[in-house]
Amino acid sequence: MDTTKRIYWIDVLRFLGIFAIYLGHLGNQAGYFYPFVFRYQVPLFFFISGAMEVFTKTDTTFVQYFRKKFKAIVLPYFFFGLVSIVLIFLEGNATVGLISETVIQYLLGIRNRLFAPALWFLPCLFVISILFFVLKKIINNRWLLLLLGMVLLTISETLLPHRPIIQPSWFWNIDSALYYLFYFALGYALFPFISQLLSSRSNWARWSVIASATLVTVYAGTLLIGKDLLAIGLKHIPNSGSVIHVLGAMCLIWFNVILAQLLSSITICKQLGRDTLFLCGSEQVIRHITPPLVSLLGWNIEFLSPLGAIIYTFTVLLAAKFGIIPFLKSIYSALPELISPALYGAPDNRSY
Repeated sequence: MDTTKRIYWIDVLRFLGIFAIYLGHLGNQAGYFYPFVFRYQVPLFFFISGAMEVFTKTDTTFVQYFRKKFKAIVLPYFFFGLVSIVLIFLEGNATVGLISETVIQYLLGIRNRLFAPALWFLPCLFVISILFFVLKKIINNRWLLLLLGMVLLTISETLLPHRPIIQPSWFWNIDSALYYLFYFALGYALFPFISQLLSSRSNWARWSVIASATLVTVYAGTLLIGKDLLAIGLKHIPNSGSVIHVLGAMCLIWFNVILAQLLSSITICKQLGRDTLFLCGSEQVIRHITPPLVSLLGWNIEFLSPLGAIIYTFTVLLAAKFGIIPFLKSIYSALPELISPALYGAPDNRSY
């Protein structure tokens, strides 16, 4: 595979993922999109990250890989954490106790306990990336890695004293990593075949895509209105909740892949997809400053329909892309003067 060219549908797939995150964080204001996007948004990003792992050179050493991921994931994580702490000061809420508590939260990195909630993904992705790299060196078979991911997901759902998907508790989301590594391995295992299928001009490939796209579109549409066809079909199987959740996420990932293909020629979608790292990192800032800015215009953030939530989400992403993100990038690019250039580097958005 040519690693020098961007894959446009992957950029758009990232955009669809970050769009789902912003839309989902509107809560009940997003209407029926609220429960819908939470069924796939996190698995989708781990799937994308695993797919991009295909481009890691086979002769990469552990030290080289660790340094690369540290630069691409960990440094941005702490940078965005620092930005969120600055936000506390700007809002006039800073106290020694609150700042100390927030710093500890970011050092621990546990999901659902961070001041900027979306940032939990980064330490978890770092843990998964390092773990997967080690496993790949040992096993070196994409299907066995996928099977192992399935085993770890099962262990996280059945043998741990808590369910990481519901109650994450371990340092840097190691417990969540056990659950989500399956989707990372899924992206790694399937990406070469998906890429070949989508680019093939054979009738078999074309009709396979059309048939599968029809099925997952029907599933997504019925799920959107509150009917889970998988749950209905598997309702007589005991303890099938986790299976339904995983199969549903896989169907919705494929639905988004198909949608990304259809939107791959839209420039702004590709541009937003290339900035998902900064869009994720600045999500807390955007969420805090948007309501007062909107109120200055005399508007209220209330939506008469889910369509209003979609339009609002897209508008916010555009405002972040051309307003906040360039400012944050300029600050981030200036940090090498304060940190060793050998350690610091520009984040690789392909990792996210």
